[in-house]
Amino acid sequence: MALFPDASLRLIDHKFLNVAPIAVYNRVNLHTQGGLGSLFGFRSHVNRPSSHFWVSQAGVVEQYVDTAIRAEADLEGNDATVSIETEGGEDPSTVQIQEWTAPQLQAITALVAWIMSTHEIELRLASDSKAGPSSRGLSWHRLGIDGNFPELPDLLAGRKQRGGGMHYSTETGKVCPGDAKIRQIPGILAAVTSGGVVGPGVVVPQGGPLEVDGFWGSATTTRAQVVLGLPPDGQVRFQFKNNKQDAMTTGWVFDFVPGQGSPLITRMQEIMAAAGQYQGTVDGVAGPEFSKGLQRRFGTAVDGTLPAKSPAVMALQRALSAGVF
Repeated sequence: MALFPDASLRLIDHKFLNVAPIAVYNRVNLHTQGGLGSLFGFRSHVNRPSSHFWVSQAGVVEQYVDTAIRAEADLEGNDATVSIETEGGEDPSTVQIQEWTAPQLQAITALVAWIMSTHEIELRLASDSKAGPSSRGLSWHRLGIDGNFPELPDLLAGRKQRGGGMHYSTETGKVCPGDAKIRQIPGILAAVTSGGVVGPGVVVPQGGPLEVDGFWGSATTTRAQVVLGLPPDGQVRFQFKNNKQDAMTTGWVFDFVPGQGSPLITRMQEIMAAAGQYQGTVDGVAGPEFSKGLQRRFGTAVDGTLPAKSPAVMALQRALSAGVF
């Protein structure tokens, strides 16, 4: 049996399940329900698709299905998927703009880390639902759903925009898990790959969520310094002016001195290098290789630039709001 040690065990009776073993562990798929409350009672009936886990907005994890056997939340992907359902909000019509709460995000991150470690799932972000390497890793329901979604390279693209693949649902236009939550997913993987798993003892920094605007100013720097355990002064010193980094605004000091660098940028470079995302010198200077590392870490297009309203900076801000890098 494979049971998450921090879960409340509410295993669904096998008479309501397929009870076929998982053939291979290729992915963790994230979902959200359109409403509130535990799904145990709803799932405990015939012909209702089950999920392995459910995570409440308060961060409570319920396990419904042993991960040794299949759940039925991902249709054509059930034989190779561990599924996580998450509690939505009071108004199902606002699912597109609802983010996972801070306690929920912490619990999801710890759960994803356990699943990926226990079942040796690749530490990568899935890019589609096609059978093969591109659908392995941390995934989400929309990757296998058809609909009128944004075109690539937007993270919000669906199955059709990504060139086909397995259907995780036959319901056209299903937005699961919602735009706001999909944008949080790269930050979850970033926490897992850096070893910065958010557990019950970790406190999300005070001050509320950062404004997700794609501009890296003093507020973003201060939050990053707090999250990474550095003195918070809101400044990134010893940088050179790069006309391809318009996202960098207040608090960036362009006083480059050879041999010196920002402690914050140095720490970020170390973390990304350890995860295989940063390929430059660990020198505390945010050049094009640093930008590429940040883009790889958060699953955005990799071109070495951080323009105004940068998607990579937006993903960074969401991760920092949850207390992770």
